Amino acid sequence: MTDQRTIDRWMNEYIDGININNRKYIVLSANDLNIFVINNYYDARADKIVTGDNSYMPIGMQYLEYNCFNEEAYGGQARFLLCYTRNNIGLNTILSEMRYYEGCTQIARGQIIPVTYIEYAETNRFFRNKGLYKELIKEFAKVIKRDNPLLTTNQSVLGSRYHVFDTLKTTLTNSGFEEDIRCDYELTLEYYDYLRTNNKELILKK
Repeated sequence: MTDQRTIDRWMNEYIDGININNRKYIVLSANDLNIFVINNYYDARADKIVTGDNSYMPIGMQYLEYNCFNEEAYGGQARFLLCYTRNNIGLNTILSEMRYYEGCTQIARGQIIPVTYIEYAETNRFFRNKGLYKELIKEFAKVIKRDNPLLTTNQSVLGSRYHVFDTLKTTLTNSGFEEDIRCDYELTLEYYDYLRTNNKELILKK
């Protein structure tokens, strides 16, 4: 268990008063993410990763496991879209991030149409309500594969409260994304048949 003095130091170094206006974005593989976290969150004095309430997540994050080695899932490649900025010790603090998989071909048996699958998106809890999620989705619109449909996990309670799926769908549509966009709960037999046959008449349009 981390002592309070160390936690207070981490807050001062990684969170308090940092300038988020010079934030940057990067897309990483699972292995590259591990390297990013080790390079920016390993504290030699404490001999551990800088974490918060959850000892497996960088400080302020709820879903981002720093020891992730799963490069593939659902038949696709893991990708991490990170928003980060310089902190008070010259390293990087993650402000928001998304985990998704490109080229998923194991959503339906016999699938021939690859899908981009979003597993989660989150904002560092110390920097919420600053428009970072909406900006993250705008950046995602720049890197998403335009010829694959998009599938996401169902919204969390917090995500439902803030209409994160609606923001995702509206932002991508406004950016010119023309493929199908839906959550897991909207999966239908017609959708599975579409993935097997590439017959867009089988699915409801946006």
